Amino acid sequence: MGLKKKLVILVKDYARNHEGFRKWARETRTKYLYREFRKGADRVRTDRKLVYLNSFNGRSYSDAPKAMYEYMLRDDRYSGFRFVWMFREPEKYRWLEQNRDTKVVGFNSREEVETLREAGYWITNYRMLEQYVPKEDQTYVECWHGTP
Repeated sequence: MGLKKKLVILVKDYARNHEGFRKWARETRTKYLYREFRKGADRVRTDRKLVYLNSFNGRSYSDAPKAMYEYMLRDDRYSGFRFVWMFREPEKYRWLEQNRDTKVVGFNSREEVETLREAGYWITNYRMLEQYVPKEDQTYVECWHGTP
C-alpha cells in the first residue's frame, strides 16, 4: 500500500473519532473545490441555450426535470437548445441521446463540471454539491418537493 493511501486511511480514521476535525476538513475541502470550480467557471461564457438537468442526484430519469425536458423538446421556442443530463450510471440512459441535441454525462465527471460552468440553466430536484454555485447570469431551477 502506497504512502498516500496510508495517509488517507489515517486521516479518515482520525476524522471518524473527532467531530471538530471532521467538520474543519469537510469545510476546507468544500472551499477548495468551490474555488477550483469558480476559477474555471469565470473563464467560460454562459450559454443561454444550454440546459443542465438531473433528477434525484443522477439516480433516475423522472419527476419535474423529466417533465420540463420533454416539454422543451416539444416546444419550438426551444429549438436550438442543447440538453445535458447527468446520471450516476450514464450507460443506462444513453437512449436519451436519440433525442435532438441531448447528451448524457456521468456524475462528477469532467463533462458534468464543464456543463455546470457553461449552462445557462440548471434544472434539478435534488440539492447540488456544495461547491457548485451558479454564476450571476445562470438560472438555477430547484424543483424540490416539500421543505428543504
